[in-house]
Amino acid sequence: MSRLLSYSLKSSLFKNGLTWKSTRALAWHTTARYLSTPSVAAAARERMYRFADVNPLYPSSLSPEEKLAKLGLEVSEETVEIAKIFGGSIALQTAHVESQAEKDFLNKALEDASKKEFSAEEKKRMLKMMIESEALDKFMGSKYPFFKRYSGEGCEALLPCVDSMVSACARNSANNVVIGMPHRGRFNLLVGVLDFPARALFSKIEGNCELPPQYDAFPGDVASHLAQSVKLGSVSVSLLHNPSHLEAIHPVAVGKVRRKQELFSASSPPHPEALRSTIPLVMHGDAAFAGQGIVAEAINMASSPGFDVGGTVHLVVNNQVGFTAEAHVSRSSMFVSDAAKGVGSPIIAVNGDDPEAVSKAMSIAVEYRQKYGKDVFVELICYRRHGHNELDEPAFTQPLMYKNIRSRTSPPRVYAEKLKEEGVIDGDFVTQVTESAKEKYNEEKNAVSEYTTPSKVAFGGMWHQCGVTEPSSETLDAYLSRPISDVLNFDHPSNPDTGVLVEELREIARRSIEVPENIEVHPRLQKMYVKNRLEAIDNNKGVDWATAEAMAFGSILEDGYCLRMTGQDVERGTFSQRHAALVCQSTAEKFMPFKDVEKTNNSNFSLYSSVLSEEAVLGFEYGYSINDPNQLTLWEAQFGDFFNGAQIIFDNFISSSEAKWLRQTGLTVLLPHGFDGAGPEHSSCRMERFLQLADDGFSSRNNRYNVDKIVPGDSGDYQGHNMAVVNPTSPAQYFHLLRRQVMTPFRKPLIVVAPKTLLRLREAVSDMDEFAPGKRFQHLLFDEVTPDAKTMVICSGKIYYDLAKKRAEAGIAKEEAPIVRLEQLSPFPTSALAHLMSGFKGDKVVFVQEEPENNGPLPFSLPRIEAAMKYNQHLSHASLDVVSRPPSGTVAAGYRLRHEKEVKELFGAFTNAIGGGQ
Repeated sequence: MSRLLSYSLKSSLFKNGLTWKSTRALAWHTTARYLSTPSVAAAARERMYRFADVNPLYPSSLSPEEKLAKLGLEVSEETVEIAKIFGGSIALQTAHVESQAEKDFLNKALEDASKKEFSAEEKKRMLKMMIESEALDKFMGSKYPFFKRYSGEGCEALLPCVDSMVSACARNSANNVVIGMPHRGRFNLLVGVLDFPARALFSKIEGNCELPPQYDAFPGDVASHLAQSVKLGSVSVSLLHNPSHLEAIHPVAVGKVRRKQELFSASSPPHPEALRSTIPLVMHGDAAFAGQGIVAEAINMASSPGFDVGGTVHLVVNNQVGFTAEAHVSRSSMFVSDAAKGVGSPIIAVNGDDPEAVSKAMSIAVEYRQKYGKDVFVELICYRRHGHNELDEPAFTQPLMYKNIRSRTSPPRVYAEKLKEEGVIDGDFVTQVTESAKEKYNEEKNAVSEYTTPSKVAFGGMWHQCGVTEPSSETLDAYLSRPISDVLNFDHPSNPDTGVLVEELREIARRSIEVPENIEVHPRLQKMYVKNRLEAIDNNKGVDWATAEAMAFGSILEDGYCLRMTGQDVERGTFSQRHAALVCQSTAEKFMPFKDVEKTNNSNFSLYSSVLSEEAVLGFEYGYSINDPNQLTLWEAQFGDFFNGAQIIFDNFISSSEAKWLRQTGLTVLLPHGFDGAGPEHSSCRMERFLQLADDGFSSRNNRYNVDKIVPGDSGDYQGHNMAVVNPTSPAQYFHLLRRQVMTPFRKPLIVVAPKTLLRLREAVSDMDEFAPGKRFQHLLFDEVTPDAKTMVICSGKIYYDLAKKRAEAGIAKEEAPIVRLEQLSPFPTSALAHLMSGFKGDKVVFVQEEPENNGPLPFSLPRIEAAMKYNQHLSHASLDVVSRPPSGTVAAGYRLRHEKEVKELFGAFTNAIGGGQ
């Protein structure tokens, strides 16, 4: 029976009651939407993909003449030849491609490829790869029978596919390939193409750590997420670490490529030669490609300014079944790769039993990408010999499919028979290669006991300064003997001096708002934005958040670092505060003053308002940030809680990549936060989720730190921790945080609880001397603690300004109720807080937050505050009270009267707690 609708959907269509007649009508209807050419030959080229012999499980029995007849096309010598080429082992889908030039190129490329003959040595090379891949699977199956290897059996053509891509890159001026792929076939590719030592793989399977010995404290990751970087001829190939969340690696790989291209061209955006120099190869599974929304997000932004890499080569490995879900369950579209049609990318389907066709298809894809700079999709149609893993029984759910699969000769053997018939190999070739592979794998397994992961796999090249060092061994007692000012300003690599000469900052601030005479700035911006900034820097006070950010950006650029910022509204800023891009009111021309801040090389600054996506964009930025440490990469959410659309990226990359893979990132995330009546989705950045992800060394079991290992300014010593979560309350604090990100000798993610109302609050400004040399980020800000203090108030974030106001309104002096601001929440400044509490003689500590009790900093902070109190024995009888909104299933009220009632109750409780209500 001919396959009309899909390479693999046929059987499932009949299960759902569709008849031969109805499927044929549906196929004709769909094709007719695209058919616009009057040429019979052109129609044959455009439509023949529906009858191409690309499915190894359901080979076509139709002759070229029969295929033409079913398409209603004239049978002639020309069209029969076209049917042979376009209806063979390679199928082109180009009807949705808008450019006729691109269609003509692809058609000619396939016609030329049909005439190409591989040499005997090339054919032997492909066969050898496939045989060795099969032998590796069988070896692991016998030696490690209970290990889930996610084998490549049924898709051994993946190896010559990638090998041919690397060769095509070398022929087409590309010297770098970055690969993102899921787990299936990963071991086969690692060992068979990417020169990964089999002994290293077997060592990992046998339970050993894959990280170098000096990093044995890190937990590492599972074997199916292993990575490799290797030079294959003239092409450097990097296979990235991946999580088990299928498709999440897609934008990560593309983001890393973008940064490589910028370094190659020393410019942003990269020049055309740089775009051609580095190619992302992203592999997909069939069910994941159709089912995961991140695919559509990433494809949609492929040509967007700031995210364009000159095209990605996509390889969709179509196993024709998901975990246990058949094609009609996995997608609503006709074909696996239909998502590509929405962006006009060509689709090249190829039969996985025909490695020569696979090699040709990949070569066509690379040539197209290099010529047109667009995404291209190769669909490798194969099958999965086992279940989702080798311990599954797939016949439970797909009995007929697996009856077919188990009756089939494996792809290496199919190809071997073909080469025997051609006289390329003799009858002993397969046996010799198989036995040689077995012997090699046995030798590698025997070498496992002596294998040690080489140090070069971590912190090499530009990352050499970023390895983890031993923390200070200074005891807490010695630490507490210092004055608190020395503690917070201790010169430590984790918290360096980030100040800049005031005159330099003034110049940067001025240049950040300079525009040419031909740019007509909006009158309101001229008054509120330009004038206010000039007044602040001239008067040495009143520096607001946006000005502090501009000075941080400019000084970072002048120090020689690259700076990139993206997000949905970053050019203007969600709250109209940044205006890094000014639009001429008469011509709509966009001018970016920051490009002129760095006088010597303005290519180091890039600012892009992104597509309306969180997961794909953040994944891209993470990938961009891990390429090298000499840059500051920022992503800003439109509102703080919108990050949750990218939770997978935070969980599986940003917070954990160093612990799993020894891959550091300095990615900085800005999440606007604040309870101002905006409702459940515009109030909270849900900082509690990031604090839950944070490892700051605190153990809830004994409610204290290992005090023998606390270093001066322990909250600043976050080199040994996975990330920092901060809630700054002044522009100067924000300035120092941004500069700290590039000035530490390591890179860690920085999660900034960013302001909304503080952007324009008159009290939330800084003087110019707060940015001067000798200044640095303060983990705590506090009122002086005097002997008169009865209550110590601890808070974090913008609520400080409300508390200070309410305290004054209640007639309570700050000496009686000093307020301590937790500017950094993780790593928590427990030692600094314990030091501050050593001078507190009152009997009450009150923690105040505006968030509900089950949200915000409270769940994370409370046990750490208790630890600081317990260390000070004179506070053993002091109470620790909490003032917050009550626990809630939603973070904020959705109507004004409820919000106002909660605010009144919150500050009433605070006033009572500090003695103002008595």
